[in-house]
Amino acid sequence: MLGSYSTNYILLYSICGFTVAFIGLYILRWYFLGHTYGAILVGTIGSFLGALFSTIIFKSGISLLSIIFSVLFSALSLILFRIVSKHYPD
Repeated sequence: MLGSYSTNYILLYSICGFTVAFIGLYILRWYFLGHTYGAILVGTIGSFLGALFSTIIFKSGISLLSIIFSVLFSALSLILFRIVSKHYPD
């Protein structure tokens, strides 16, 4: 792998956040405040919060359940950010 457990952790959940942001921006064509940078930032933060939440509940490191929670939290945070972004156009 890349060397350490924490590096893999950061890389995995960053990729989850980027992927959900990409799907929201370019496949679903949602509008976000800050467009690409705003969606990536919110998606990545949501991904790390989902991983933190699943780690607190299930007491495990990187697992399939943790990845699912991170993708769900990332998607939920982007949906909330989309609702907020409608009211504040650039």
